[in-house]
Amino acid sequence: MTELALEQIKQENKAIFSQQKRYLTIVAVLASSVLVYYSLFFTFFGVSSKQFEMGNSKIMSYFLHMFVWRDFWDWPFAITLNKLR
Repeated sequence: MTELALEQIKQENKAIFSQQKRYLTIVAVLASSVLVYYSLFFTFFGVSSKQFEMGNSKIMSYFLHMFVWRDFWDWPFAITLNKLR
């Protein structure tokens, strides 16, 4: 797509592009406020970076183990599909 065509699309759809910019600004402000909040929270309650790292690794391993599909080929899909009919 050429730059001229892109400019024409932007001029024809000004409302959409202004909403996109506003949306991205709101998302950036919310993400930075959450980051600041948790930084202050961890600083206030004395959570060290080592504790933070250990906690994150435990939570991530929990989620990774939670979403593992074990024995996927042995799941009773035929029974489930027959119940839906």
